[in-house]
Amino acid sequence: MKKLTFNKVRLAVAVCAAGLLLGAISLNAEPVNIAGGYTTIDMGVNLASKLAAGSNSLNINGVSGATISLDTGFRVDAVFGYGIKLSDQVNLAPELEIGCLYNQLNQATGGGKSSSVGGEFVQVPFMVNGDFHFMVTRELVLYAGGGVGVDCMFLSANAGVLGGEADFAWQAFCGVQYKVGAGELGVGYKILETKPNGCNLIANNTIALSYTFHF
Repeated sequence: MKKLTFNKVRLAVAVCAAGLLLGAISLNAEPVNIAGGYTTIDMGVNLASKLAAGSNSLNINGVSGATISLDTGFRVDAVFGYGIKLSDQVNLAPELEIGCLYNQLNQATGGGKSSSVGGEFVQVPFMVNGDFHFMVTRELVLYAGGGVGVDCMFLSANAGVLGGEADFAWQAFCGVQYKVGAGELGVGYKILETKPNGCNLIANNTIALSYTFHF
């Protein structure tokens, strides 16, 4: 009985010591920097909606007026921002962003026909964003924002270029960041939408990992 009690005491002391050590590390750690210049690089999985032509001009493998489904692809972005401190916990950051979204074509359907199709759909968005950051703890930050810009799109199928154009685009995003080293490691969600001439609205849903560098 005494041995059992002694073991419990040792366990309690060990837990308290670990808690004090973690607390000291947390207090001594530099807090997340939410003000000043930064660069964020992110990369993740992109799920794009189907491409549907508004006319019969899109003909792929004999399928006229085709609707094209896309495979799961990826998105890579580089963001350049400057945090303006609004309070000890909140900042607003104007940002410039350039990205690349890539999805392979899967299947074309239309007019009662369907056909597998090879090719790719590439998007290169240039965006201007507004991004709010909220410091939850010294190491943890939540963020949310949105932006507008131009999405340059290129569609090719069966080794033939079908076309390319640039259209207005908008996006919204949110996520969480945690201090790792001199920057922050994050995970976030983005939705980017645009409407090419003669086609349906295209929505891109991305879940990405990111790392932010401060300067």
